[in-house]
Amino acid sequence: MQILYLDSLDVGDIVNNDLEVRAAAWTGQLVSKVCLMDKLSETQFGKLQVRFMHEYLFFLQLSACVGISNFVNILYV
Repeated sequence: MQILYLDSLDVGDIVNNDLEVRAAAWTGQLVSKVCLMDKLSETQFGKLQVRFMHEYLFFLQLSACVGISNFVNILYV
């Protein structure tokens, strides 16, 4: 989950976005660097912006989950 979160952040060109397997771009050193960049405080993260495409994909996934939930609820009413 940490890699999915970090991969959704806008970190400029410090991550190789051309790799087919996205997790391959994230070395331990890079994870530590981006975590520090994203820190708001000792216990909070969220300083970096989320890339637009990830916001859009998250919305689509959330919409699909709500649709499935509504469909299942209708079946069992």
